[in-house]
Order: sequence, then C-alpha cells, then structure tokens
Amino acid sequence: MENTKNKGRRKIPLKKIEKQGDQYATFSKRRTGLYKKASELVIKCDVDIDVIIFPPIGNPFLFFHPTIDAVVSRFQNPDMQLNPSTHLVAAYTRNRANRLNNKLEEFHTIENAAIVQNNLYDEVIKTNQKGRIVSAITVWAGDAQCLIKLSSIMHIGCCLLLTFTFISTCMLKMFQLK
Repeated sequence: MENTKNKGRRKIPLKKIEKQGDQYATFSKRRTGLYKKASELVIKCDVDIDVIIFPPIGNPFLFFHPTIDAVVSRFQNPDMQLNPSTHLVAAYTRNRANRLNNKLEEFHTIENAAIVQNNLYDEVIKTNQKGRIVSAITVWAGDAQCLIKLSSIMHIGCCLLLTFTFISTCMLKMFQLK
C-alpha cells in the first residue's frame, strides 16, 4: 500500500493543451461544469451572478441571474437593491426551468418504455410461434398507448397519424413473418 497511486482523482499538471480539438472538448466540458456550479450557487445562496466566457473561436458564452442588466447595474452600484419585478422574473424563470425539466423526465420515461416495447416486439418476431399475431397485437396496443401519452404531453394533434403509421409498420412486419 505504500507509494500506490490510483489513476482516479489525482492532480493534473496545469499546462496548455496543444491540440485544438482537445482544447475545444475540454472547454465544452469545463464550461458545462462552470454553469452547473454557478446555477447551484444561485439556488443555494440566492445571489446575483454573471459569468461571461470568451472562447478562442466563436461567440462568448453567458450565464446570468436574474437578468444581465440587473447584474451589471448591481456591479456598478453595489448598494442598489433589486426591484420586486426583477425577483418575479427570476422566480418565473426558475419555475419554467423546473417545469421543462419535469417534461424532459417524462419524455425520458416514455422513451425508455418505447425501447422496452420495441425490444419486446423484436422478441415476438424472433419467436415465430403459433400465437404470434396475438402477441404482436398486444405489443401494438402498448405502443399505441405510448403514442397517445406522448401526444398529450407534447400537445400535438397528430396522434392518429402516428398511430396509423405504427399500425401499418406492425402489419408489414407481421406479414413478413409468414
């Protein structure tokens, strides 16, 4: 156990990355991490923050809370208090972000269910047994429910088109089994 170093978390010497592709990849990862830390700081400490990053190529990246004007004004005049409307805008933005994150989680759940049902459908095709049509119809019914749920979340009126497309795909695959 003496003088044993793991390759996990160890100190990396600070030096310039030579390859431009590696530089950009590292920049993207570090930028995301910096945004997460800034967002965490805003949520936990209720602070005003502004992060501006100028990459070697392209446009600058910004992260600010509550608004960029409020942060710049506060920087120029530290004793200034924010007006209530700025707090309302920040609360609305935070609430909207939470709602969008919840919708994203719902989409991931539906996507995972669709993957499982697709795998089940593939198993039905592989098993080529006597009751394969009943199994395929069962798989189709589950996918139709998934499509209906997806359309209600996305507020789209094209559920019937998706369902008919899926029915025709199922029928083609079932006829290919014969």
